[in-house]
Amino acid sequence: MRKIVFLSLVLFSVSIGSYAQNLKVGVTAGLNISAPSDYDSKTGFNVGVKGEWGLPNVSKGLYLDFGVLLSSQGWESSGYYDTQEKQSMQWKGNPYFLNIPIHIGYKFSLGHNTALFAHVGPYIGIGLFGKNKLVTETEAGKKATTTLADNVFSDKQAERFDWGIGGKVGVEFAKHVQVAVGYDWGLKNLKTSSNPVDFKNKVFSVLCAYMF
Repeated sequence: MRKIVFLSLVLFSVSIGSYAQNLKVGVTAGLNISAPSDYDSKTGFNVGVKGEWGLPNVSKGLYLDFGVLLSSQGWESSGYYDTQEKQSMQWKGNPYFLNIPIHIGYKFSLGHNTALFAHVGPYIGIGLFGKNKLVTETEAGKKATTTLADNVFSDKQAERFDWGIGGKVGVEFAKHVQVAVGYDWGLKNLKTSSNPVDFKNKVFSVLCAYMF
């Protein structure tokens, strides 16, 4: 019985070790340009951790790419002029999401410890916080900012849960440094009854990652 238990522990350790050899983790950060439907684009950022799980038993360059990222995905409305109040009006939001992508990817070796990679797949997003503001300016040039929502999600100005598809392409140097561009296309309309403007996330990103 002891031999069976010992052998089972050895096999389990070997199995875990082989899986660990195919797993890489790293940190990532980058720039966002978000342009939800019916809104103008706004610049933000993303930062988080990511992992790669190699699938050499399927194909040498095949892998799973996954991560957890804090992402600012703001919006701005087009300028609107109120003829009665004689002032321009613009709505600005800065929602932050926790995005969790799970992609399938492939790396193509270019030689000299350099590889081209691409991955695509679904993501889910969880709205965390972010304000919505109204900026007005009179004909005399007097500006004013009014906070319409301290949290666009808890104040029901945007749905909290998002999902969609995304992908990235990039180059990996020395098996550690990655530079990539990506695009996430939200499939869920986040509009609410209190804010009935169409709102599907569309985010272009430029990222840099370091894999340990």
